[in-house]
Amino acid sequence: STQSTGEASRSMWVATMLHVPLFAGMSACWLGLQHLLHQLLQYMFPSHPNNMVMARCGVIWVHAVVATVRSTGFLLQTGSGLSGEYDGDHHCWGPDPTQGLWSANSIIEFSIGFALYEVVSTVLHFKEEGSLLVLHGMIMLVALVQVYSTGYQVHMMIVLLGCEASTIFLKPRQALLKYWQPGGKQVVQRNKQAPGFKALNYAFGLTFLAVRVVWVGARMVVHFRSLFLHAPVIMASECAGIVYWSSDVTMVAAQALMHLFWAKAIVEMAPVSYTHLRAHETPEHLVCRLLLEKKKKKCKMKYKVKQ
Repeated sequence: STQSTGEASRSMWVATMLHVPLFAGMSACWLGLQHLLHQLLQYMFPSHPNNMVMARCGVIWVHAVVATVRSTGFLLQTGSGLSGEYDGDHHCWGPDPTQGLWSANSIIEFSIGFALYEVVSTVLHFKEEGSLLVLHGMIMLVALVQVYSTGYQVHMMIVLLGCEASTIFLKPRQALLKYWQPGGKQVVQRNKQAPGFKALNYAFGLTFLAVRVVWVGARMVVHFRSLFLHAPVIMASECAGIVYWSSDVTMVAAQALMHLFWAKAIVEMAPVSYTHLRAHETPEHLVCRLLLEKKKKKCKMKYKVKQ
């Protein structure tokens, strides 16, 4: 009934509030891991300016690996959900179909702690991360808390967490680029041609296409089709309809922002023409280029005079 659904939702919200210290502790653990990785990188590369960024890449990579493995284990036990059996029901999830490491609640709790860390870390390092990742982290945190608190659309959230498979290959790539960056553009361009780096690019591209485009795309189509068919029942429920639809909006918005980030990363992989670089040249870049060209001309003239 509507009343029982509302009571269940309220009790789950209360349970979520009681778990706030747990989420804060998990976030502190992620911050501790970041600090540990940063200290290790400082010891290995004392004068490197991008050690903190590389440490963050390492933390995100660890979460991506764990989230992918646990989400895959959960989906292997529950099924893909492509027949719509987990969509359209406005009631709470009910008994968790799995136990222990593969349980839905433990996976979402794990990711809430990480999302809280990500928001704090991106705000602290806003200049390096940018507004897109800050906004994504905040929206993803809201979506995770909504799903965890209400029990709605748990399966869909686990599917979205499984998308971290592409991050497993993206973060090492970003860390390498940051490691090579102090050497200048020539060093970066030369290392980009290495077979290992190209393999990372191909692996990221393939997992992005397979997981985020094909798999999640198909699951989203099933999800919204089922949601449309059950819309009258969902909206007839007191508060449940609002919570259900708001959960959808936050999940889709978070994924859309992340896809913008991934699209930017994919574009950066492609070779850039000299014409494109000139088109986006800033006044500072123009001055540097003209000075370098002037220096090259002087060197050529001196060489000719010597001959």
